Amino acid sequence: MMFGVDFGRQTHVHCSRYIHLARLAGCNVTFVEYPGIERHDVQDVAYRRYPRRFRSFEKLLGTRTTHLLRKQSMRLVSRYVRPDVCHAHWFDDQLWHITQAGLRPLVATAWGSDLNYAAKLPGGDTLRQRVAAALRSIDHLIVDSDDMAATAELLAGKELCATLLPIGIDTQQFRPGLYQERKEWRERLRIDPSATVLISARQLGANYRPAEIIRAFAALDCKYRKRTYLIIRSFGHGSGVSMTELHRMAARLRVSDQIRWIGDLEYIQLPGLYAAADLAINFPVVDAFPVTFLECFACSLPVISNRLASYASNGASPYLFFVEDDSVRGVKAAVEAAIERFDQLHTLAAGAREFVVRNFDERVSACTLRQVYEAVLADVRYPTAQGRS
Repeated sequence: MMFGVDFGRQTHVHCSRYIHLARLAGCNVTFVEYPGIERHDVQDVAYRRYPRRFRSFEKLLGTRTTHLLRKQSMRLVSRYVRPDVCHAHWFDDQLWHITQAGLRPLVATAWGSDLNYAAKLPGGDTLRQRVAAALRSIDHLIVDSDDMAATAELLAGKELCATLLPIGIDTQQFRPGLYQERKEWRERLRIDPSATVLISARQLGANYRPAEIIRAFAALDCKYRKRTYLIIRSFGHGSGVSMTELHRMAARLRVSDQIRWIGDLEYIQLPGLYAAADLAINFPVVDAFPVTFLECFACSLPVISNRLASYASNGASPYLFFVEDDSVRGVKAAVEAAIERFDQLHTLAAGAREFVVRNFDERVSACTLRQVYEAVLADVRYPTAQGRS
């Protein structure tokens, strides 16, 4: 199996997780690495470099010739690996070139930001046109929310064969009851054991509105804020966000002493960090279906969130504590209401844990992924795939 991925805009963890999911599905994986992407070194996975892109020759040879060279290079990789299924991630120029090379059958996973970005571009934009063309060329689409499936069909201008499949998580690793980890993290962050801790667990970026979360925290009534801390994850690309400005704003609002900034962590450390918190805050402008929800649910950590269309998918809505007004004032009110209802939220979080174990444990997701591959391979249009599983 060939596992073609471009995670240049995604985290190292997401890439490793999906390779792991394919291995759980019982697949032999050859991972095609894009230039500049860190080697993941997952056990029993073969690695190959993405074919040369010939960009430096485009002015000399012309676009048509360089595109032809890219097609031939990709076809050579496919002939060497002889994949049953090609699986690509993230809709962009790279995926369009894969479709142009004719690698079939082709499954592609959209991560949300890719389709949302393309959908905002003018109809004549080259990237939008290539994303649309790629969507029309693939054999099966994987998305993590109904909203993303609708966006994909809008871009493609046709009905697509799609499967709703959040990446899933290891619910044995992400679990409640990590009392020692909670104690250690709070000591490390200099947070009192009895304090209330909020966490903004999404990556740093303007879309996730860290400034608004800080302002909502600072606006909490004194009786709530005096013994409350806010953890902000400061990893990611940081698009549209200045750490300097966030620190200055926190200082102006006089909450610097109650905010803890956490950068990149090993994936294995995340359950302990969640254990240190009492409430998670999610407040993006646009979104697909975040795996963060599943991580928090599995750890029985209540989640406060604004309402977005993609959150209506996967049955998660009953387990979210929604912000009624999509504003700083709304987040403030939701946090205060949640603190007053901790007993109720803990019951809700316990139900969320059971829901995730039943529906989104990585073993369940791997089974669904395997079914997608088998359905695509059953298509008689691909005789080269027959007889090789």
